Amino acid sequence: MKTYTVHTFLFEPKLRRNAYLIKGNNFAVLIDPGMRKHQTKLLKQITEIIAIDQIDVVILQNTQTDNVGALPYLEHHGLKAMVLVNDRIMRDLDINLAVQSIANIYYELVFSDDFKLQFIVTPFLPYPESFVTYIEGGNELFTNGLFNQLHSTESRSVATIKNAIQQHHELFMPSSEFVRFGLKKLKAYKVQGVYPSMGSFITKDTISSILRWLPTVDFYNTDQVVLTKGEKNKQYNYVALCNHMLKRLETVFERSEITRIFVDSPIVLERTPSLEIQSTSLQKVALWNAFFERIYQKKGVKWLHILEPLIKKYQKNYNIRKPSIYRSTMMQQSSKIETLDASKQALEEKITALNAKMVETRDHLLKCPITRLYNEMFLRQHLLSNDFKTPPPVNTTRAMVLIQVDQLAQFNQKYGKDVGDETLRNLVYTVDRIKHEDTLVFKQNGPGLIVYKHKTNVKKLKDFALRLRSTIEEATVFIEPVTVSMALVTLEDIDTKTSTIEQVNTFFEIASKRLERGKRKGSGQITDASSEDSAYVDGNILLVDEDETNQNLMKRLFERIHYNVIIVEDIFEAYTVVESTQIDVIISEINLSKLDGFQFKHKLNSVPKYRDIPFIIASHHKNKDVIMRCNDLDIDVILQKPFIPEELIGYVKRFKESWRR
Repeated sequence: MKTYTVHTFLFEPKLRRNAYLIKGNNFAVLIDPGMRKHQTKLLKQITEIIAIDQIDVVILQNTQTDNVGALPYLEHHGLKAMVLVNDRIMRDLDINLAVQSIANIYYELVFSDDFKLQFIVTPFLPYPESFVTYIEGGNELFTNGLFNQLHSTESRSVATIKNAIQQHHELFMPSSEFVRFGLKKLKAYKVQGVYPSMGSFITKDTISSILRWLPTVDFYNTDQVVLTKGEKNKQYNYVALCNHMLKRLETVFERSEITRIFVDSPIVLERTPSLEIQSTSLQKVALWNAFFERIYQKKGVKWLHILEPLIKKYQKNYNIRKPSIYRSTMMQQSSKIETLDASKQALEEKITALNAKMVETRDHLLKCPITRLYNEMFLRQHLLSNDFKTPPPVNTTRAMVLIQVDQLAQFNQKYGKDVGDETLRNLVYTVDRIKHEDTLVFKQNGPGLIVYKHKTNVKKLKDFALRLRSTIEEATVFIEPVTVSMALVTLEDIDTKTSTIEQVNTFFEIASKRLERGKRKGSGQITDASSEDSAYVDGNILLVDEDETNQNLMKRLFERIHYNVIIVEDIFEAYTVVESTQIDVIISEINLSKLDGFQFKHKLNSVPKYRDIPFIIASHHKNKDVIMRCNDLDIDVILQKPFIPEELIGYVKRFKESWRR
């Protein structure tokens, strides 16, 4: 039974950067307090659980700037804890707290009979002084590098977590060799849960799969294959180099086939969990040459060709000499003979593959891989070559309906891209159910569909749009109820006296603009020529300010450049506007009579689809406290009144372009 509780302090939700507090009945331990920019938020979260002076121990699993920046701030506000670090860097800390080396306490810290921490050194994962913390009895591990996840998402599938771990390790770890060394150390512990410094908690059900998989991942970002001694004298880690060659072969051949090459040789391979050299009597360059000679004897030139690009990379980066077999006359002659024998076969295979690739490429260019619909380019070409060259029958028109699911971006963020793709496929299915045989459906070069009618009239087109909207809103195939925005365009909306290509381009431009205008009015809008506003606005700005003079100034300023300014005087009304209207930029005063602008941003941050709306604080007060609060809330810009209008306009235009992308 657990006698402690782990509290997670989450900073920067997109990166999921974490600090941890372990709290028991008679102790409290803070692990990796983190950056200076998070110090205010961290202190607030800690003091909601425990007084800062009641923390007994702070553990710094590495002392890089992003891990210790908040420590002086916590000390200033009453922290009196002992700080535990690796002894290599304990003297470099600029703090007045008591600092102790984990080596001096024999790599363990005992609080009671049922709670003990053990410290496991994991050098270069990712820093030379790194270590991890293990709760004996609880079987839980705290790490600062190992098992970290890049671009952590809400998806908790094992595949998603593995992908996030691999991305982080390949970016920040020196090489897979160091990761495997650290994992071997962890074999002695019954790890059933991992708290990483970046990413989500890894559960008991998931960690066993990751511990089997991670040793098989191969990457090299390091100069550790080279052990430099002086300017001219270098020694190379030939075992690590040969292990990398084994990983390259394993991408092409079966592990068992590779292993058979070295049977009854001085090189003994270990097959699990990863294929690598277990032992050898050969030393230094003798191992390097013998490794490749053995491969040549058993498998010939083909296998050496596979390894040659990797050898050249090491030769270029580290000045490592090519193995002797590559320089031998026998190997060069064998290579020429094999190349000549393979030329005819390779040419025939290339022609066959080229023909297949042409068919595949044509299909890929013309069809959307998600919906299997022909894409917008195909429709444009059809209109250019056929329908826009001849007029439609009397009393009919040609028409297009541009359709987008209003909740698609929200689904992608909430459930992941797979659910977003499935939403598009379900939209195609729903459209197919009600369309006539003479109606064609295409995939837009964007997040929507295009319904094209070769021969129709305005009334039939509107009836179709209304029926489609109703059918989609009542459909049960979507993960949540959805609405769609639609834009209707007919030949009557364009100038048929212009060139065919101008007509086609105008046809699509009108549809896009109408759809955008409809979305500004709300969800589920159907927009056509009769419903267009007389004046087009390029965006919606929400202004939260009680000052009537400033309200009038901002309204005149932005209406000149075709922006609609929605004015409210308190954050309750402001939040209602955000829920009902597409807002491109929010400009808020700090001091309001009810709740202030900071509380408004805090409320927006709690809702994923609102937290990224660009937010500008415009106030007469700009000081250190204001700047720190803005940084904690991820506020984009702080402007001090009176401000230069051109500066504010520049920010808004850049935000709008970014929002569109």
